Amino acid sequence: MTDLMYMGGYAAFVWSAYAFFFFSIIMLFVFNFMKLKNKEKILKDNDSRRD
Repeated sequence: MTDLMYMGGYAAFVWSAYAFFFFSIIMLFVFNFMKLKNKEKILKDNDSRRD
């Protein structure tokens, strides 16, 4: 198990790459979700103005 965590001396690079990847994916999801909610609100506001 220690060898898996140590990864032959490349652990700092590998684990930081994993962390960067997952952080990037989460941030992309959050930003796109916020963008979607904002556009839904704009569409809802536009629909309510037409009535």
